[in-house]
Amino acid sequence: MSFSKPCSFKSNRQAMDEVVIRHASVADASAITEVVRRAFAAYEGRLQPPAGALKETPESIAEKLGREAALVAVTPAGIAGCVFYRPAEAAGEFYLGRLAVLPECQRGGVAARLMAALEETARAAGGRALILNVRIALPGNRAFFERLGFRAVGEGRHPGFDQPTFTVMRKALSGAAPNAMRSR
Repeated sequence: MSFSKPCSFKSNRQAMDEVVIRHASVADASAITEVVRRAFAAYEGRLQPPAGALKETPESIAEKLGREAALVAVTPAGIAGCVFYRPAEAAGEFYLGRLAVLPECQRGGVAARLMAALEETARAAGGRALILNVRIALPGNRAFFERLGFRAVGEGRHPGFDQPTFTVMRKALSGAAPNAMRSR
């Protein structure tokens, strides 16, 4: 699959019309791997511990899709972004991870579209909140999630680290379905 210019739109309106958000399938594993690895390549050498996303393979993504769900942003040229999600520990919360957009498509609204679709998906499943971890070393990523309404609710650290390495962020979802996920 070619990713030469999947986000070369004439206008933002055209971009919104041509990006389709859909649920991912195992058949998308190779394209998702390429998106994740290319999106996270900018963090190589900047994060401790290194981003696990850089180790993803089509096989590991296919396995992940067996445990979690994902949404993909599809342009006429192919998959340009993705986000994984699963029920979190607290009832009614969904944990999201691996939000990734091809570098040439970043700052074009693809991530925001994926997040809006994820919110809609979570609400439809009775979700009351989204939760995520964002690296402290990536303040721009934290700012992106804050613009979407996420708030810091704690910090955590990766195994082997004495200091916090990530911020836990949460966003309450308004209008969630009344039968929130209560069984676990």
